Amino acid sequence: MDWKLLSRICSFKTPWIELIGEHWQDDKGQLLDYWRTTTDDSLIIIPEQSGDFIFPNKIFRPGVGQMTLDFPGGRVRQGVPINTMAREILARELGVTDNSIIELENIYTTPKFINSSTSSQKLFGLYARLNGTKDDLLPHIRFGSNKSNLSRILEELQCLQCRALLLELITCKERFAGVR
Repeated sequence: MDWKLLSRICSFKTPWIELIGEHWQDDKGQLLDYWRTTTDDSLIIIPEQSGDFIFPNKIFRPGVGQMTLDFPGGRVRQGVPINTMAREILARELGVTDNSIIELENIYTTPKFINSSTSSQKLFGLYARLNGTKDDLLPHIRFGSNKSNLSRILEELQCLQCRALLLELITCKERFAGVR
């Protein structure tokens, strides 16, 4: 027997997120109150320029109450192509112009669920190889993209999504010529 939705307890919707409470019956016949969220999907881009990974300056994250280092990212607006969103995010967070983007490639072929138990949100991940110099960008943080810097980068990155994408990129390095 599959899980069966019995009824909705309530729903609270904001422009960013919807919280939904529901009554479910699981595959063993147990009745459960279940809470989940729906929200727009996310996109994180790992930009590399001249052998360095590029990060925007640290920003305050209310969810964890501190400044964090993250790759550029944002929400995916419905109906907007992922590459268009990536270009908007890179322009907003790093000052990257379209002619500075040499390559924009998916890190994996299908988006991944962020938390499939309580959320509908998926994560898209892209690798961006940039031309130009560090002076062409807004203030930012750089780390060499070689393996010797990987542990330092992972120590700084607290965002699990950013860490997972970076490790996926490094694991599939033969697909991404710029990453050593």
